[in-house]
Amino acid sequence: MNLKVWLDHYIWQGVNHFYLIDNGSTDEPMNILQEYIDKSANVIDAPDAIVQIRNAIVHSQEEKRKKLNDIDNLAKYEALQLSIWYIEMALLCILDFDDKYKNRCSGALYESDADEYVPWKKIVLD
Repeated sequence: MNLKVWLDHYIWQGVNHFYLIDNGSTDEPMNILQEYIDKSANVIDAPDAIVQIRNAIVHSQEEKRKKLNDIDNLAKYEALQLSIWYIEMALLCILDFDDKYKNRCSGALYESDADEYVPWKKIVLD
């Protein structure tokens, strides 16, 4: 199987960590992996990724579309999740919500493990 196709498939599915073992392959896997490592270095942080992706979509010149294609799929997925989380936090704050919510960015394996208090909740310890 082609390593690049395999990685792209699972990155698109949302996988963001890989453990790979080279069993003597001849397709130079480190060269293929270096491409993904280099792409990840093009994004400074999540807000930067969101801005880059938004600008590439809104200002859809050929150069911007090329830049959008150059952004790693994992970075696009994480930027989407973080954008939605920012909107959720803004709405919860506007509504004066101060209880637990499901954090889509928590990385929890199970939905029930993603419960946490909103960041502005002041927890008083007795």
